[in-house]
Amino acid sequence: MIRIAKNVTKMTWRNLHHELDKIKTRNSGDVYQCMELNNEQFNIFEMMGIKKPPRDLKTEPKS
Repeated sequence: MIRIAKNVTKMTWRNLHHELDKIKTRNSGDVYQCMELNNEQFNIFEMMGIKKPPRDLKTEPKS
Protein backbone atom coordinates (compact mmCIF):
# COMPACT_ATOMS: atom_id res chain seq x y z
CA MET A 1 0.00 0.00 0.00
CA ILE A 2 2.89 2.34 0.71
CA ARG A 3 4.21 1.90 -2.82
CA ILE A 4 0.77 2.56 -4.32
CA ALA A 5 0.35 5.68 -2.19
CA LYS A 6 3.80 6.94 -3.20
CA ASN A 7 3.15 6.31 -6.89
CA VAL A 8 -0.31 7.88 -6.92
CA THR A 9 0.57 10.98 -4.89
CA LYS A 10 4.16 11.40 -6.20
CA MET A 11 5.17 12.03 -2.57
CA THR A 12 7.85 10.32 -0.50
CA TRP A 13 6.71 8.00 2.26
CA ARG A 14 8.31 10.35 4.78
CA ASN A 15 6.19 13.28 3.54
CA LEU A 16 3.02 11.18 3.32
CA HIS A 17 3.52 9.84 6.82
CA HIS A 18 4.32 13.28 8.22
CA GLU A 19 1.18 14.83 6.70
CA LEU A 20 -1.24 12.01 7.52
CA ASP A 21 0.11 11.64 11.06
CA LYS A 22 -1.24 15.13 11.80
CA ILE A 23 -4.84 13.85 11.52
CA LYS A 24 -6.08 13.44 15.06
CA THR A 25 -9.36 12.64 16.74
CA ARG A 26 -10.70 14.16 19.90
CA ASN A 27 -13.26 13.10 22.43
CA SER A 28 -15.64 15.99 23.12
CA GLY A 29 -17.63 14.39 25.89
CA ASP A 30 -19.82 11.80 24.20
CA VAL A 31 -18.90 12.69 20.61
CA TYR A 32 -15.70 11.57 18.89
CA GLN A 33 -14.70 13.91 16.09
CA CYS A 34 -12.01 14.00 13.42
CA MET A 35 -10.26 17.30 12.85
CA GLU A 36 -10.82 19.03 9.52
CA LEU A 37 -8.32 17.98 6.87
CA ASN A 38 -5.91 20.59 5.58
CA ASN A 39 -5.49 21.05 1.81
CA GLU A 40 -2.53 18.67 1.56
CA GLN A 41 -4.34 15.91 3.47
CA PHE A 42 -7.50 16.42 1.43
CA ASN A 43 -5.47 16.15 -1.81
CA ILE A 44 -3.85 12.91 -0.63
CA PHE A 45 -7.25 11.35 0.09
CA GLU A 46 -8.62 12.60 -3.23
CA MET A 47 -5.63 11.31 -5.28
CA MET A 48 -5.94 7.92 -3.60
CA GLY A 49 -9.69 7.76 -4.27
CA ILE A 50 -10.44 7.46 -0.55
CA LYS A 51 -13.37 9.22 1.10
CA LYS A 52 -12.29 11.69 3.75
CA PRO A 53 -13.15 10.60 7.29
CA PRO A 54 -16.48 11.86 8.59
CA ARG A 55 -16.38 14.75 11.06
CA ASP A 56 -18.34 12.79 13.69
CA LEU A 57 -16.76 9.37 14.11
CA LYS A 58 -18.80 7.98 16.97
CA THR A 59 -21.35 9.08 19.51
CA GLU A 60 -22.07 7.36 22.77
CA PRO A 61 -25.20 7.77 24.85
CA LYS A 62 -24.74 9.30 28.29
CA SER A 63 -24.72 6.73 31.04
